[in-house]
Amino acid sequence: MRVIIAGAGEVGRGVAAALRQERRSVALIDPDPSAINESQYLDCLLITGSALSRDSLMRAGISDAEIFIMATNDDMINLLGCSFAKKVYSELVG
Repeated sequence: MRVIIAGAGEVGRGVAAALRQERRSVALIDPDPSAINESQYLDCLLITGSALSRDSLMRAGISDAEIFIMATNDDMINLLGCSFAKKVYSELVG
């Protein structure tokens, strides 16, 4: 199962760590290189980029994802990200 998490802050990293313990395939996206760097220990696909970028979602494997989680500290970005990911996913697999 592929899980994409947008936001490599404390919450995003915590969710990613729990999923990796369950042997899930995780991709973590964040625009902040230092947040991505702090996430190296997670042994998952790390992408420096925006969840509002089609390229970042493609690199994360959106077409194979079963779960998409927005875990940023901005509720508006979280809502936009979910809507955008749904649109990109439906274009790819629809």
